[in-house]
Amino acid sequence: MVTGHIYGIFLDHCSLLAAPDAVLAQCELEYRRSRSLLDDDQDEVLAEMERISHWLQGYLTARGLTQGRTYYSKRTFLRDAVAARPDLAPARTTS
Repeated sequence: MVTGHIYGIFLDHCSLLAAPDAVLAQCELEYRRSRSLLDDDQDEVLAEMERISHWLQGYLTARGLTQGRTYYSKRTFLRDAVAARPDLAPARTTS
């Protein structure tokens, strides 16, 4: 980017060993770091991320690869998978 900020686009495919049918496939946009000599401007970073996000959404949508933009995390995916399948929860020990 012109500002010197570096962003990454990461594709994740997560599944559970105990339940290979429970799958999370997502594309993430992340701010990585800055190579700018100037102080980081959070508003500038957010504006750039929004611009990249819109481009990425259009790119994925044009190829039929998106169901929508969310902030769904891997942790929430694991919580939802265990809520749907309680047998996946680790055994609790009592002391």
